[in-house]
Amino acid sequence: MNKLLILVFLFLVIGCAHRGFMKDGATEQEFYADLQECMKQTAPEWSACAGSGCMQQSRDMQYRRNVCMQAKGWRITKESGRFMP
Repeated sequence: MNKLLILVFLFLVIGCAHRGFMKDGATEQEFYADLQECMKQTAPEWSACAGSGCMQQSRDMQYRRNVCMQAKGWRITKESGRFMP
């Protein structure tokens, strides 16, 4: 049972790790400029978390970053040619 849980976890982590952002006609420089701006907007001013609270905070920050990037015209994809944060 434990082996199955570990395999499922690894599958989810590996599957999520391969997604990136694409925007037609965008350059790498534009991607990193937008990413930096979105990370500034979504990062907490301070953080005091422990254990699973830190994991939830990280997921929340990633979600808000993704929403910001999508608002700037980027789409999340597994296509080749994507930019990885």
